[in-house]
Amino acid sequence: MRDVHEFRPVYFLYPLLITAAGLYFISFTYTVGHGIDDGIHLVAAKALAMGKGLVMISDPAAPPAMQFPPAQSLFLTPIFMLWPDPPDNIIPLKSVSALFALAFVAVSWFWLRRHVPGNVAILMTCLVAFHPETIRFSGAVMAEMGYGAASLAALLLFDKAVEDQDNRINMKVLVWACVMMTVAYLFRSVGIGLLIALPGLLAIKRRWGASATMIIGFFILASPWLLQSAFLGTPEYRTQFWVLDLEDPTRGTIGLLGLFDRIELNSMTYVTETIPVHLFPILGSQRIIQFSENLGLWPVLLIGRLILTLLVMVGALHRLRSGVRAPELYMIVYFGLLMIWHTRVQWKYMAPITPILILYAYTGIVSLLDRLSERSSIKKTIIFACLGLLCISEGFRAADAVRGGQIMQGRYDPYASAYAWLKQESSEDSLLMGFDHLGLYLYTGRKSLAPAMTRDPQDSLEYIDRTGADYFIVQPRKTRNEGVSFDVKFQDPVLEKYPERFSLVFKDTENEIKVYRVNRPRLNYN
Repeated sequence: MRDVHEFRPVYFLYPLLITAAGLYFISFTYTVGHGIDDGIHLVAAKALAMGKGLVMISDPAAPPAMQFPPAQSLFLTPIFMLWPDPPDNIIPLKSVSALFALAFVAVSWFWLRRHVPGNVAILMTCLVAFHPETIRFSGAVMAEMGYGAASLAALLLFDKAVEDQDNRINMKVLVWACVMMTVAYLFRSVGIGLLIALPGLLAIKRRWGASATMIIGFFILASPWLLQSAFLGTPEYRTQFWVLDLEDPTRGTIGLLGLFDRIELNSMTYVTETIPVHLFPILGSQRIIQFSENLGLWPVLLIGRLILTLLVMVGALHRLRSGVRAPELYMIVYFGLLMIWHTRVQWKYMAPITPILILYAYTGIVSLLDRLSERSSIKKTIIFACLGLLCISEGFRAADAVRGGQIMQGRYDPYASAYAWLKQESSEDSLLMGFDHLGLYLYTGRKSLAPAMTRDPQDSLEYIDRTGADYFIVQPRKTRNEGVSFDVKFQDPVLEKYPERFSLVFKDTENEIKVYRVNRPRLNYN
């Protein structure tokens, strides 16, 4: 009988991908562009489709789109060529992300089966495919799934290139690893971790020529973006690094000592929440958290989370004991970068490394069981029981992600009525102002700006007048740090102090959206 480890992937992978594709589709929401990340990718893609270049065409000044690398926008550009405006292009746009998610699942299978027995790899790949964050990002027009597929492909190809028993390197395969490493970086800047890890590992092994080949190849392939960054402006994340709070710049910046505080906070958050909740999603359920708090079991929940993180760390250390390898060096650099970055939205940084974390957790369990018992039957039972619990945990949270899907439920964009009114009633040269400024442009075709992030109403009004905004759109947008919406912090003060400067022209009570026309001529602020 053929061993499962030699099982042809077509018999397993194709049905899995078909099932996953259906699940991803029914989880689609009927919105795009209302976030910051997806809005930037979409606006830049539309500019490319219109032949304007890589610029933020939503802004009257059309500055270069330097917030993120360009890969995601480049892949979205053909969609805008065929379907220029949402909501007509929503499903095609989300389908691009779904295809990236499927590629991520497929590459995960080929990568995992190199590290674990075939039957275990099958189960792990299912965990990746149906992970709630994989489902979530399969319908989000963001770069996470593209980055996940490209970065894992780079690791897979790198392993193939250097696995020769005679210590020879397959340069053709290494070149392809370099290509995927560059593609990963062009999806997300954190891909710089691959540039440090892969050529770095070759340098550690004194394979100087191969290391130089990867570095030179990267700079050649990435040169258009690198040159644009050098001459047209600094990518926004570099200026954001020292900001205390990305969602409230009024709180100021941090210094070197503040950076150490950030590292400490990030370390605690990743250890006690981000990593364990990503591995065992049900531990992040509000119902579970509330239940544990009501019964005084929060310490038990915390200990459970710490154990999961410990398993991951044990697994990583166990693999490091057998020698420094590409995934481990990459993870060291990757988490090093995360430790110095802002604490917010950590969940999205976990999605592209899901198979690596699952592998580490599995390795940690196996290494501990090897110390505790010599009976293989007991170890296999415990291992598959743990993987089964992960499946159950994912199932509950994946069901929540699927239930959030709107297209199959016939639910539509809550902002649709307001944007339809603006598109019909405002002139084509009108300038709109609202915190959903990217979505405003995509759905109305009108130039748009974000309001001034200041709590001073006079400063806010001066900015409105200076930019020449014609409409002031207020809609609820929650912040993570205070639970207070942007409109309450930054928009309500100017509306309350200068009511004569604004006329309410549209109100959607159900979705709490208001559209104000800015009255002119300008009045004395005092």
